[in-house]
Amino acid sequence: MTPITGIAAGLFLATASSHALAQSASFGVSLRVLPGHAAAGTPVDLPMPPSARALPPGRHSSRLLYVGSANDARRFYENTLPALGFYLTQDTPNGAVWERADIRAELLFHPVAGSQEATGILVMILPREIPRAAIPAQR
Repeated sequence: MTPITGIAAGLFLATASSHALAQSASFGVSLRVLPGHAAAGTPVDLPMPPSARALPPGRHSSRLLYVGSANDARRFYENTLPALGFYLTQDTPNGAVWERADIRAELLFHPVAGSQEATGILVMILPREIPRAAIPAQR
C-alpha cells in the first residue's frame, strides 16, 4: 500500500465513522424563560371590583376597566385589601400603595373617556424589599 493510498483509506474511514456518529448522535436543550421581575412564592392576584373586567396585561402590570368612578374603585380596595393582610402605606390623588409582609401592591386609577363613567386601573404587584438590617450577617 502506498502512502497516498493509506492516507486516502484513513481519511475515508475517519469520514465514514464521523458521518455515522453524526447520524446517530442526539442533542437535547431545555429552556425555561422567567420574567425579569420574578418573585419568590406564589403569584398574587388581587380581587377585582364588581363590574370590572381584565384587559390584556402590560409588561409589569395588570390592567382593569371598571365601570364606575375612581372613588368607587378606591373604596372597593379600601374595604377588601385589609382582610387580605394589606395595609395602606401611601395614598395619592391618582393611586395608592398597599403592603403586606411579602408583597407591595401599587394601584393607579385614571378616568376613561366614553359615554358612561369608567375608570382604568393599573395593578402592579412587586415583592417587598427586605431591609438590609433584617438580613443575617454571613461569617
